Amino acid sequence: MFGAKGDGVSDDYKAIQEMLDKGEEGCIFYFDGKKTYYNAFANKGLWIEPLKRNIWQRHKSATFLFNGAKLRRRLPEWNDNNKKNEYNEGTFYTDQYSALLYLTGNNYIIEGADFHSNIPLGTLLDGDENPTKTTDYAVGTCMDIGLWLEDCKNVKVKKSTFSNAVFPVFVKRCENLNFENITLKYAAQANRVIHSKDMALGAGIKLIQSKNVNINNVTGYKNLNATVEVETLNSNITVKGKSEYDYSNSLVIISSENVKIDWSAKNIVHGTGVLIRSSAPNEIGTKNITGKARIENTSWCGVLILLDKSSTNDLENIKLDIDTKNTGLTGLLINNENDAKKISRLEITHNSNNDGIATGAARILNNTIEGTITGFNNNSEKSAAKVTGINKSEKPVYVNIKSKNNTTLKYDISKGAKIRYNTGK
Repeated sequence: MFGAKGDGVSDDYKAIQEMLDKGEEGCIFYFDGKKTYYNAFANKGLWIEPLKRNIWQRHKSATFLFNGAKLRRRLPEWNDNNKKNEYNEGTFYTDQYSALLYLTGNNYIIEGADFHSNIPLGTLLDGDENPTKTTDYAVGTCMDIGLWLEDCKNVKVKKSTFSNAVFPVFVKRCENLNFENITLKYAAQANRVIHSKDMALGAGIKLIQSKNVNINNVTGYKNLNATVEVETLNSNITVKGKSEYDYSNSLVIISSENVKIDWSAKNIVHGTGVLIRSSAPNEIGTKNITGKARIENTSWCGVLILLDKSSTNDLENIKLDIDTKNTGLTGLLINNENDAKKISRLEITHNSNNDGIATGAARILNNTIEGTITGFNNNSEKSAAKVTGINKSEKPVYVNIKSKNNTTLKYDISKGAKIRYNTGK
C-alpha cells in the first residue's frame, strides 16, 4: 500500500514509516513473511538527535503481524571523530542508541518478528581494546538496539526472534509486558565504548525501571553479558527459559525485587550462570528472589549472590532451588563485600555435582550471611563449603549438606569466619 519493496536492498524506511504514521489507533499492520524490509538509516551524514533519525517508530496502540518477515538495517556506524563513550552530543554523526523499531504508548501486540541489526560476528576485545581469543560472537561499534520499548503499558511480544544488536530488546519504564516464545541471539559488544570498568557487552533483553513483566519460554544463544538482564529498579518480574554459550552471564538480576525465575543455562564461557546482585546507589535493594536454577559447565560460578561494598541496602529473602554441575570456581558463591549490610533470609537448596574444579569447593561463603543452605554433594572429595571473612551476625548461616555416598564432608573455614554446619552423614 505504501510502496515498500521488501527486497532487502531497497531503502524501505519512508514507506514503512508512512504506514506507521497513518495507521489509526488500534489498527493492524501486516507484513509479507517472505520479504526482507531494509532500513538504510540514511541521515545525509549530518548529526541528528537519535530519536529524530530514520528509526521506525510508533506512539499509539497497534498490532504488528510480521508473519516471519525480516527487518534489517544498515550496519551501525561509529564516527571516529566522536569522543569515546559520547552519547551523540555534538557535531559528529554516529549510530549510538539507534533502533530498528521504537515504541512508546500503550496496548501493542508484536507477533512473528525477525529483527536482525546486522552487527557481524567477530573477535571480542579486552579492556585495552586488544583482540582476545574469543570469536564467533557479535562485535560492533555502537550501542545499537533492535526492539526498543519505552514508557509502554500492556505489550505482548510472541513467537519472535531478535538478534545481532547490543540490546536485541531494550525495555525502559514499562509496565504489564508479556514475552512468550522469544529467541534472543548474539547480543553484541559495542567496542568503541569500551573502558576499563565496562567491556560494553550487551544483553538479549534488558529491563530498566519496569514492573509486572512476564518473560516465558525465552531461548538465548551466544549473548555477551546475558540472555536476560533485570537491571535496575525493576519489580514483579517472572523469567522462565534457557540459554547456551552466553559469554559473561546467562541471567542477571541487579537492584530489583520480587523476581521469580525458572532458568537453565549451559556452557557459560567466561563467567556465571545466574548473577544476583545488590548495587548502590539505588532505591531498591535486591530482595524477594525465588525459583529454580539449573546451571552446567561454567568457567566461574554456577550461581553468584553478591552484595556490593557500596550498597545502601541489604540483600535479602532469596529462596532458590539450585542444581549446578562442572563449574570452574564454585557451584554457589555468596559474597558479602559490605561491612555495614548483610545478606539475610536465605533459604537455598543447592545440589552440587563436580563443582569447584579449580578450587575444590562446592560452595564459597564470605562475611556476614544469614539463613540456611541445604542440599547434597555428589563428590565427597569436594569441600562442602569454603567459608571466609568475618560473619558479624549472631545467627550465622547454617549449612546442612549431605553426601551422596554417606561419607563425611569437609569444610574449609578460615580464621574469624563463623558458620553452623552439618558434616554430611
